[in-house]
Parts: sequence; structure tokens; C-alpha cells
Amino acid sequence: MVCRTLGWVLASILLLGSVGVQSGCDEKTREKMEQQRKERQRKKATKNVGERAHEYMIAMRWHDFQAASEFYEKADDRVAFLKSSTSPGASYPVVESFTIDYILLDEENTKAEVRVTLNEIDAATQMLGTRGETLLWYQAVELPEKPWCLVPVVVVQPEN
Repeated sequence: MVCRTLGWVLASILLLGSVGVQSGCDEKTREKMEQQRKERQRKKATKNVGERAHEYMIAMRWHDFQAASEFYEKADDRVAFLKSSTSPGASYPVVESFTIDYILLDEENTKAEVRVTLNEIDAATQMLGTRGETLLWYQAVELPEKPWCLVPVVVVQPEN
């Protein structure tokens, strides 16, 4: 019993001692640790936005516009997306497959540009074609879970 208690006391002293060593590390070590922390945050943000973009592209591939609309933060943007996606004149090609080519993050890891390549069948010609698309995302930091959301597309009407 005494040995077991002594072991815990020694382990606690060693643990507290190692914490003290870290707090007294030099500037170079602190900079390295900070750089590693930033790299971990960047990898996590890249993974999270990549997963969201993949989920969105799956919804768009299957023309599940209701599910795709959930990637917009604001209700007005979701409604506008649904209206434009389901309007009588809206036409979408059949997407055979897609790949996420790259993800670029800003310095704060709160905005992202995601480049996607789509292999799709044109409805009119029935020919398989390849098209690239860039999706802009941002992290909705006001929401509790801080999800990645699509930047709403603004359609500019030509002047008459």
C-alpha cells in the first residue's frame, strides 16, 4: 500500500516537473509549438470544409436540393437557392462523378475556396464532359457548432 501511494506521489512530482520545464522553454521552442498548433488547426479546418463540400456535392449530384440548401447559413439564402434550383427553367446535368481538386484556406482558417471537377452528361447532347467549379465557403462562427457554409451566389441581371 505504501509503495503504491509512493509511486503516485513520484509520478505526480515528475508530471508537475515536466510541466514546469515546458513553461520555462526558450523562445524558439515556443515558436515551434505555436507553429505546430497552427498547422493542426489548419489541417482540421481543411478536413472539415472538405467533408462539408463532399456532402454538398453528393446532394447536388442526386439533385437533392432540399439537402443542398442546408449548406447555406441564412434562411433567406436557403429559400433563394431552392427557388432557383426548382424553378421550371432550371436544368442540371447528370453528374457521373466529382473530385475535390484543392482546398485553399485564408490565414484565420475561416474562409475557404474549394475547387471541384465534375464529370457530367449534358442533357441535350448526351455527351460526357468535364467541368470545373469553385465553391466559396466560410465558417459560421456565430452558430454554436461553427459549421462551414456556402457563400450565397449573387446573380447579376444584365441591364436593358
